[in-house]
Amino acid sequence: MRRVLITGADGYLGSQIAARCLAADLPVTAWVHARSPTELAQRAERLARRLPGDLVCAGGDLRDTDPFARVDPASVAGIVHAAAVTRFDVDKLTACRVNVAGTAAVARFAARCPRLDALVHLSSIYAAGLLEGPIAEAAVNPSRFANHYEWSKWRSEMLLWEGPKSLPWRVLRVATVVADDEGGQCGQRNVVHDTLRLLYQGLLSVLPGEGDVPVYLVTADVVAEAGVALLNGGSAGRFVHACPPAAHSATLDGLLDLAMNAFRDCPDFCRRRPVAPPYCARDAFELLVAGLRRHGGSLSDKVVGSLAPFAHQLYVNKDITARRLPRLIGRPVPEAASLLPRVCRHLLADGTLGARGRPDGHAQRHRKEIRHAG
Repeated sequence: MRRVLITGADGYLGSQIAARCLAADLPVTAWVHARSPTELAQRAERLARRLPGDLVCAGGDLRDTDPFARVDPASVAGIVHAAAVTRFDVDKLTACRVNVAGTAAVARFAARCPRLDALVHLSSIYAAGLLEGPIAEAAVNPSRFANHYEWSKWRSEMLLWEGPKSLPWRVLRVATVVADDEGGQCGQRNVVHDTLRLLYQGLLSVLPGEGDVPVYLVTADVVAEAGVALLNGGSAGRFVHACPPAAHSATLDGLLDLAMNAFRDCPDFCRRRPVAPPYCARDAFELLVAGLRRHGGSLSDKVVGSLAPFAHQLYVNKDITARRLPRLIGRPVPEAASLLPRVCRHLLADGTLGARGRPDGHAQRHRKEIRHAG
């Protein structure tokens, strides 16, 4: 069996895809970001402990002229490109040099692989930028983006779309990954978890967005399953959305209710009695962010650093088409109504939200009163 090259193989999603490949007896070449031979050796050792199996490690920097110089193209049957800077607050230069130019480097390497069966590129549903309405599993052409990360993912898709038609690429557009699996355990934190923490602590006086906007959440195991399935030739098209469709996704109103109801089972939350913040109009939120940036401070860092770069999306009503994913993985995608409460319970239990706690009789007795206050 020829090898699967996985970039970003020590990252959150890359490592899960690598683990599934190895479990299916697919040999893996794990490509990791490393700036020196010493760093590469250290990362390779850590990865080998996490991922037993036929694994070899290579590395470098996607900004190099030839980052895959030490990988034999003749040995590669499949590629999963998972390496990227995924922060919503990434600057444009870094997004261009790592995400866009890095994808171009992967495509050039893929074109040199004589036996390549599949190139799977991990993108984002927010590659659609600030487009509203139906978003098909197809190429998109947005005119505006909320941040440079979204732009870089769209531009990376276009590099493949505009490139050689013989290249067997597939784009997996990933929604916001909120948990490892349906159990709700969170192996990596992002804007959703940061916002939940601010809500729990009562530090959000207002929330950007409109209540009827759908918010698309997915679990990491769904993304990993889809990635491996695409490697094996699955999919009826070039683009696959790794998320539930709008009809099975919660609105911002729904997610806020789910989170606040989960918090009301915690004694610490009941004692403090925070209330759900009101929504803030887009222009007013921009003024708030500008003021926080001028004055600084730990709270402003939390709001500006995590929520603000994504906030524009919370005003945009996207109707994401997601017909291919259930067929690809052979099962339904977890729905937010059952998933988010489990996520909240895990965050409460491990202290991520600021205090450890679990439901007890006292909290249950006060739920109705606190809900009325919210």
